[in-house]
Amino acid sequence: MIANVSTSSDIAFTLAYGQNPEKGGGIILCNYTDERAGADQQARDWEALSNPYRNKCYTIVVSFGNKDTEKIRQMPFVERAAYERNLLMAFLNELSERGNNVFDCPFVVAHHGNTDNEHFHIAILNTTVAGKHFRDSFIKKNACRAAAKVSMDFGLEVPEKAARNERNHQKAKSRKQGKPNPKESAENEQTVRQNRKRKYNRVSKDPNELRYRAERIRMAENRKRSCKSIIEAVAKDKSTTASNFVERLLSHGLRLCHDPESGYYVIFHDSKEDKDYTYSLERQLGMDLSLLPDLDKASITKPLKSGSERKSVARHVAKTPAKTNGQSLLPSASKAANFARSLNVQAGSQGGQTQQGNERPDGTVSHDYEDEEWRQREGGYHM
Repeated sequence: MIANVSTSSDIAFTLAYGQNPEKGGGIILCNYTDERAGADQQARDWEALSNPYRNKCYTIVVSFGNKDTEKIRQMPFVERAAYERNLLMAFLNELSERGNNVFDCPFVVAHHGNTDNEHFHIAILNTTVAGKHFRDSFIKKNACRAAAKVSMDFGLEVPEKAARNERNHQKAKSRKQGKPNPKESAENEQTVRQNRKRKYNRVSKDPNELRYRAERIRMAENRKRSCKSIIEAVAKDKSTTASNFVERLLSHGLRLCHDPESGYYVIFHDSKEDKDYTYSLERQLGMDLSLLPDLDKASITKPLKSGSERKSVARHVAKTPAKTNGQSLLPSASKAANFARSLNVQAGSQGGQTQQGNERPDGTVSHDYEDEEWRQREGGYHM
């Protein structure tokens, strides 16, 4: 089954040709048209309704192949008439669903039996009963695909190309509406379920490893607070000057350096791990740089070696720590805490800010760094 679309500017000729008795023309279906009025009266009625468009009406010729023609002509008369009406109504409904609603316009469907193949002529007025132009967008393509769809539904012959285009159209329509193709869904149902199901791999965590990580984090925070406390204590000491500030930090565990891009940073030596750690004064320690004296940056400038170090001022191990007679000039953090205590600076958990101690019954105040046992347990230095 195929459908060919053409236009006409002569309404009378189009209706008369479809109902020509010499061609076996007979009306099967009609819409907004008097079936018993005859072709001439029907033409006058359509002319009265028609707007002055260039194309007054459309003609769609629906024809069948040899096998389908033989199948239809072998049917009894009553069964054949019902079959043809159902077939043509399915075609017109499919065409209307694709955007060309022929039921808004007068139309006449006539049967021709003067050729070897069964075919029908559908005349459609180009003006709707509301006086508007018939929506004819893509009518040729829609008619071709509608014929292919109806042929597949009724088990009739259909050209291979038209069938392939219609199947692709149906797939695209299903995807657009969010409806998967039933055949594809059945084939891929198991795969889709496996893809949608989340897989969780439970990882067994060693409690000792978790405690070790927590301890490392705590020690890192303690190192930062200790560094900040010492720097603030040295900076606030009245005996500190711009000329001895760097040496005093160096003698108490910190080596102050300056990077042109990252600014001031210190290298802190952890005697317990025998490693050096680098911290930015402003970014990582949160230091107020206004506390520092007016230093000679050129004498302490030491650019960080890598881009990652310069960007985050991350921890690193110094390859050449300062030594004198084989001894490191960077003492342990416990000595740094003792230095802070000698300057009457109470290093606390807030990064060197003064905090209140615990009052004893005799009125004196005890501080955490006075507890030797606690200091040893926390790594030999006070936070």
